Amino acid sequence: MNPHLFNTLRQNVSVTRRHAQDVLAVIEGTENIGSSIEAIRGKLKNDSTLSDFGRRTGVAELVKSVKMKELAAASRPVRRALAYARSEREALLNGKIERPDAVGEMRAQETRTFLRSLPPAQRERLARELCQSPEGSAAVLGVPAFMSGLDDEAMQRPQYGLQERLKVERAETIHGQRLEEIAGVEEDYQLAEQAVAVVRNELFEASGLSRDGFEQAMAPLEAAADA
Repeated sequence: MNPHLFNTLRQNVSVTRRHAQDVLAVIEGTENIGSSIEAIRGKLKNDSTLSDFGRRTGVAELVKSVKMKELAAASRPVRRALAYARSEREALLNGKIERPDAVGEMRAQETRTFLRSLPPAQRERLARELCQSPEGSAAVLGVPAFMSGLDDEAMQRPQYGLQERLKVERAETIHGQRLEEIAGVEEDYQLAEQAVAVVRNELFEASGLSRDGFEQAMAPLEAAADA
């Protein structure tokens, strides 16, 4: 165990955020699990009736029978928080764009035709301007990218993904505060995730299992904790 690492993780949690105490509780809980392994090692080391193999076996059995389940339960808030944050961000970035009525659709088609006629740099500038309004967003973002000439081939920029960039920019304009909150959740829970990863690796090393065997044993424990 590295107490300095865990102290650093705690210090980096933003205590002004409402989830801070929950994050700190995860870090402390996982640290305690790691510390308990060191404690049992110390206890068994002083048992003169045991061989080195017996001591290792004793630690391994404790890890497999108790500590892995404890870690699965202690790390549950991390999995839930990060999964929720990902889901929330995707919902905001891929929010429904209202399609226009028949007259609006005719105008949207004219807009897309005009966009396709422009050189790529001008097309991108106009597309950004259009996305500042609901009507423009519907015309540009409510249909596949190639219909506006915003696909990578038409833009002559491989892996550029202009339409996806415009969706992100639109979401940041509309939902900027909420996206910042989500980023804060991820930032802090990723600190807790680091703490979990450290202790998870310590349990693996103490378990006597192969990496695949350890992961296969942890999977149902985490699934049960998350149920």
